[in-house]
Amino acid sequence: MASDSIQDTNPTIPNSSKSTEIEETSPSTKPKLMIESYFPTLIAFQDWLDVISLNTYLKEQIYAWKAKDLEGIERSNVRSMGAWHSKTDMNQRPEFAEFTERVTLTVQEYFNQLGYDPSWKASCDSMWANISPKYAYNRSHNHGSTLCSGVYYVQSDPGHSGRINFTDPREQAVILPTYTKEALQRSHTWSNVYYDPIPGRIILFPGWLRHDVAPNLYNGTGKEADRISISFNFYQCPPDTVRNY
Repeated sequence: MASDSIQDTNPTIPNSSKSTEIEETSPSTKPKLMIESYFPTLIAFQDWLDVISLNTYLKEQIYAWKAKDLEGIERSNVRSMGAWHSKTDMNQRPEFAEFTERVTLTVQEYFNQLGYDPSWKASCDSMWANISPKYAYNRSHNHGSTLCSGVYYVQSDPGHSGRINFTDPREQAVILPTYTKEALQRSHTWSNVYYDPIPGRIILFPGWLRHDVAPNLYNGTGKEADRISISFNFYQCPPDTVRNY
């Protein structure tokens, strides 16, 4: 918000024929430099509690789904690396109804905190499962014209399964970076930010925000080495409209 005070941009210049001196502004009277933040890129996360039984159930259902559709589809996942991407109707499948509802409640909480009209409810447009074996990764991408996107981690090793990395969406800011001492850096000067893949963690972000996922380098064996996640897209549903689930 702009300051209400008005500074005189045309101060009176003392008459040079007089002995009047121009006093320097002392530090105590110097106007405060106001720095305001606009157009932020917001990322939210929450670590769900008591998710062992939930994640065990989700793993069973996701592997069963893959067994019936081994080919899946290819989007940002690299199929040649063994990555599997389900169809995007997960939110319509009854075996995932309770999970979809829990995600919806979390997204609605996010919308509420951002001050969105509460009569326009969070509604899931699409949802899908990802299975990424060792060395599998996701190319840089965004989720297009969706209000809120997100990911939930079902199975992963936080230190080795591959972080999700978000990139500054302002192209000019990347072309003309700032130079700061590392110890003095603040988040608004970063060009990218990453989050570890912690089981039970849900991350929410704008659908237009570009991101990629690093290769899974976990040294486990068999299915236990897979990084399993669930991605989704949400929008606001107008009042008195039936939602998608």
